[in-house]
Amino acid sequence: MTLQIRIICVLGWVFCASVAQGGIVALPLVHQGEVLRHEVQSFDSLQIPTAAAVADNVPSRWVEGQVARRSWRLDAPLASREVFAMVRKVLQDAGFEAEFTCETDRCGGFEFRYGIETLAIPDMIVNLSDFDFLSASRAQDEAAATLLVSRSGDATYVQLFEVYSTPVAADVPETLPHAEETLDVAQAPASASLREQLLQAGTAVLSGIEFASGAADIVQASVAGLDALAEMLHHDPQMEVLLVGHTDNRGALAQNIDLSQRRAEDVRDYITTVHDIPNSRIQIAGAGFMAPRHPNDTPAGQEANRRVEVVLIRR
Repeated sequence: MTLQIRIICVLGWVFCASVAQGGIVALPLVHQGEVLRHEVQSFDSLQIPTAAAVADNVPSRWVEGQVARRSWRLDAPLASREVFAMVRKVLQDAGFEAEFTCETDRCGGFEFRYGIETLAIPDMIVNLSDFDFLSASRAQDEAAATLLVSRSGDATYVQLFEVYSTPVAADVPETLPHAEETLDVAQAPASASLREQLLQAGTAVLSGIEFASGAADIVQASVAGLDALAEMLHHDPQMEVLLVGHTDNRGALAQNIDLSQRRAEDVRDYITTVHDIPNSRIQIAGAGFMAPRHPNDTPAGQEANRRVEVVLIRR
């Protein structure tokens, strides 16, 4: 399967006329991996989390300016913490000082992950049981950055966002293919079994799951996908998963989070009652419309975003 690389360089005349010395942070280590995303916008706002999640809120400040959003996939046998430390050192050497740093549960786990800005899969994959985060700032030019590193399957994913009040050089690296070219991304194809997708990508959408409009009731004809999940859990008795419900963007966020969680609960109830899988092996959460896989501006996109994903926690 191939993924078309998206390169968005929004370069207005103001940016082209006045570029400050220096540029976006160079990361030699991650440049050896696959570039999944390289996006630069001449003016945007960036969320800078300042503390761990409290309930469903992530304390944050917002910074406006030129924003660069980049991500990479590394297949090197390095733990996420090792990669995180290396990239953090590069940021420190570039003059950035840490404002807030955390890892996994200390960040607030699921609530933090879905309360901050992250690139959509496959540009960034976040393993909810293995990720590190950093917010940093540079006083001399009022720049700020966020770093997210996570290990999923056999790969480590790195996401680096930067915002500069004064525009800086932000050329697309030579290693990045042209927009017309494609880059093979090692991820499980849709035709792979659910187990293969989970072991390779760390997450998968439960196929064929249908819900009544605005309700959490599973349509009876769609239970085949749930049976596949139950079979996988029987096959791997040590495996634990997280079910995450998702909705389209119609309605209020709070209502959609509640609806998406009830949908995840309904999936778990089916698996635990019909297939006798212990409740303790299946966690649930609701993300509402905070993590769309497709734009919500078409009926097809909305339908694709109404889904339940399974995330591998332990095997």
